[in-house]
Amino acid sequence: MRRLPDNVMFSRMSESSLHDGGRLNHEEWKHADLRIGRPSQRLTLPGLFIVGTVLLTCLNQGMFFKGSFLSLGLMSVWFLSALIVTISQLWRSRTSVMPRFSRLERSSILQLWIVTGPFAIAALYSLHLLLSNRLSIQATLVSTLEWLFYALLGLSLYRLNQTERGRWMIGLSYSIVIWLLTLSALASIYGLLPIPHAILHTGDSEISATGARLGGLLQYPNTFGAVMAALLMERLLFTVRRSGSDFTRVAGWRGYWNGAQVLLLSLCLLLAESRGAYMAGAVGWAAGWLLLRGAERSRYVQLSGVSLAAAALLARQLSAAQLAPSPLPGLLLLAAVMAAALALSGRALRGGRAQSPAAAGAAGKSARAGIKALWITGLGLTLALPLLLARGLRFATLSARWSMYADAWKLFLRSPWIGQGGDSWKLAFRSTQSQPYVGSEVHSGFIDFALDLGLAGLLILCLWLGALAWRLLHTRRLLLPPFIILTLHSIIDFDMSYGLFWVLILMLTTATITPLPSCEPGQFQHRKAISAPVPESVAVNRLRLPVRRSSHLIRPASRLAVTALLAVLMLTASLTGLRLAAGQLLLARAEATAGPAQALLLQRSLAASPANTAARLALAARSLPHQAALLLQQGLHYERENPELLAALGRATAQRGDLTALSALQRAVALDRFNRAVQTEALQEIYQLARVLREDKRTMEARMAAATGYALYRDYASLAEQAASHPAWRNDRQFRLTLAARIRGQELYEFAAD
Repeated sequence: MRRLPDNVMFSRMSESSLHDGGRLNHEEWKHADLRIGRPSQRLTLPGLFIVGTVLLTCLNQGMFFKGSFLSLGLMSVWFLSALIVTISQLWRSRTSVMPRFSRLERSSILQLWIVTGPFAIAALYSLHLLLSNRLSIQATLVSTLEWLFYALLGLSLYRLNQTERGRWMIGLSYSIVIWLLTLSALASIYGLLPIPHAILHTGDSEISATGARLGGLLQYPNTFGAVMAALLMERLLFTVRRSGSDFTRVAGWRGYWNGAQVLLLSLCLLLAESRGAYMAGAVGWAAGWLLLRGAERSRYVQLSGVSLAAAALLARQLSAAQLAPSPLPGLLLLAAVMAAALALSGRALRGGRAQSPAAAGAAGKSARAGIKALWITGLGLTLALPLLLARGLRFATLSARWSMYADAWKLFLRSPWIGQGGDSWKLAFRSTQSQPYVGSEVHSGFIDFALDLGLAGLLILCLWLGALAWRLLHTRRLLLPPFIILTLHSIIDFDMSYGLFWVLILMLTTATITPLPSCEPGQFQHRKAISAPVPESVAVNRLRLPVRRSSHLIRPASRLAVTALLAVLMLTASLTGLRLAAGQLLLARAEATAGPAQALLLQRSLAASPANTAARLALAARSLPHQAALLLQQGLHYERENPELLAALGRATAQRGDLTALSALQRAVALDRFNRAVQTEALQEIYQLARVLREDKRTMEARMAAATGYALYRDYASLAEQAASHPAWRNDRQFRLTLAARIRGQELYEFAAD
């Protein structure tokens, strides 16, 4: 059977539609989009659940903070829903003698791996809860729940994509992501919607050549730019392959919705000012160009040139105003440029319906079309070149990343095979960093995985992503460029730390494991196509894929056992997620409360989530020294290398005149040596400890404490001198020898010599 065009989706079609080499005729092409009757007939509870999840993920800063109340609450709702579904499945299996096997059980090994890959990653994270080398129980728990959430989301998308109604809901979710991210970002620029940290203002030319960068709801320009580039590439390819009749009045101008999305995405990409996103986008664009043929390739180049030229014209005006233009003139200019760009792009794309490969190849040889495409693209590049190269020749941030990668290698060698659990870099980078840079994220999703889960986890991740790429290449080729952009950019940045990254990956690739529905003659019916834009992942053809008939190998008893195990897993995950979410909610309430009620809320928060170090530190700060020391000592069981925890423990024990404070303070300094506040506070606490010991007539112990403190001071002074002698270092933490530390160092020297 010949492979059908990549941009055609149909769930019910006639045998006659496979004529002409498997291509749709003109009338069927017009109606090959998603079809809809009344909206009320399209909405389903699982679909609404997916739409709500996507919406909350975007509004929750792209779900960057997995340990927040909103993120944990969203995960817990998913676990509870999965528990209900699993219990109902258990009941049906118990009452049915011959349970019906799902399609998943009849799938190939590759398809099964695509579905179960996230479960394997979640299992590897959970394994660290039993190991002693994990750095944080709380972070590892959150990472386990995170990947279990992605696994359930992938399964839900897989099931939802098997019906036409479900595919419509997935397309709606995808369109929500585009409109929400672009319109909210532009609304923040024009002052219509105040979004905290949507625009990064800085005077550092190494960070921004224009003084302002757009981060949108994600609040981080680099990841925002990568997401814009991926969404832009999908929209470009989908718009190019739409029928030319979609850009006419008869069709309600529905093609221009896609054109507007392309322009807005291009503008947001340029305003993000991300070199990595530009490079990844260029690679994805080249991949899209290679996948197209003939006239479609020419249309692709023309649409890209028009969009780039219009976006560059707007971006130059907005950048000159540092993303703070006058609202009314700025909006008028936006509307005018958008109208002109849509008119030009519509004229380029209104050349008729999608053509056969032979006709497209003949049209692609037209010199006139080629010259026009090159002219438009050249104009776009000319306007955009100053923006693209504004930071292209500035290498300070790039050199800092190489230092970061070298430090990550040292941290990786601590546990190369299995890693050290969730948030390994965030928890341990300060103990290994060779320069005082600010970098709680390692700026490489793959390196971050290697630090968390070692080579085992990195291998699982690469095999899973490789399987997704393989399926895209063979079933949904035009979705490969956005997938390439997302994965390529994550090599040099922490896009994988965003839940939105994985949501987009799953939405792009879920359709690759959905088999072709049964086709019967006469089933294809023409109905009114919806005007809302849908992703290329939805507007694609259904291929009959070879599957392995392995259902006879899976006995009903085995299925029942697996379902029961899944029910227990969902119950455990839901209870864990709810407890963690409750702990975060109580902590937030305590921070907004004063007086005795605050301590009570902190106690309840810690009882709900004992591994929550933030709640433990806050409660210890409001407790007596001996109670605080006990709380903090227990906290080391959950995070054994937390400098804040060790510094607080050293402070609490020093107030009691306990010499064990010295070891705690020394470890705190060693784990965060480029923190001038920690260094200075350690010297202050040791000095106070020496005074307390001397007042208690423990002269030898007082001298020993003073000698230890003076040794810490010398190391601190030497490190500060080293940082001052290397001006090329990224001293983002403003590390230096403080005046208070000099005074305490002199006093400790005199104390030890007395």
